[in-house]
Amino acid sequence: MRSGEINLPGDKVRDDLSVYANYSESLAPTSPRVNLLNEAELQRGTQYEAGIKYSPVFPKETLFTLAVFDLTLTNVPHEVSPGLYDQIGEVRVRGIELEGKLALADQLSATLSYSCWNPETLEDGISGNAGNEPQQVPNLVGSVWAESTFPGDGLRGDLPVGAGVRYAGSSCADNANTLKIDAHTVVDDAISYEFFENATLQLNASNLFDEECVSNVDTSSNTAYYGDGRTVRATFRYTW
Repeated sequence: MRSGEINLPGDKVRDDLSVYANYSESLAPTSPRVNLLNEAELQRGTQYEAGIKYSPVFPKETLFTLAVFDLTLTNVPHEVSPGLYDQIGEVRVRGIELEGKLALADQLSATLSYSCWNPETLEDGISGNAGNEPQQVPNLVGSVWAESTFPGDGLRGDLPVGAGVRYAGSSCADNANTLKIDAHTVVDDAISYEFFENATLQLNASNLFDEECVSNVDTSSNTAYYGDGRTVRATFRYTW
């Protein structure tokens, strides 16, 4: 991937405000699990992005970012018959993203993000699908994550604790837009403990309440697939 970014710093009056613009190109291989009609080609992408960053004087370590983008992908695999795909697809996603990183108090911070996407299928080789929404791309995505650190007292190390919520709006199950996948919300949390300066044990739980949500629908076989259920992962890290 190659990209270029231009940052325009704020003036002397508003040095807490900056503007940026970015252009990037990307290449990605096609999954070998996809049964292609023709020889596989690299998926190519181009993205234009512009945004504003605002960092107020108080509270410190707080940053707000507002960005707009235009992303186009070509050679996207699309199903042309049951179980058979061709890379004639072209998809464009335009959207706006808002993110805030806030220092709410000593040892307490929060991160909020919200994205509104307008996905569109430009070409997929099927008559009537141009102009539809590409499958499995939601219009709305958002998350909230809060983290607090309970400092050590000499007998024990720091104890960071975090929890958050992830939301994905409804999306189309197929490129013909005949079926919808419902919106869903899941809760995550994390806790870690520092034994020493160089040893940490961390526990992460995703989809803490084991919410059942459909992540994918195969219209050719009338089969629906669920997303990941409750997952707990333990990590021990030691550095020297």
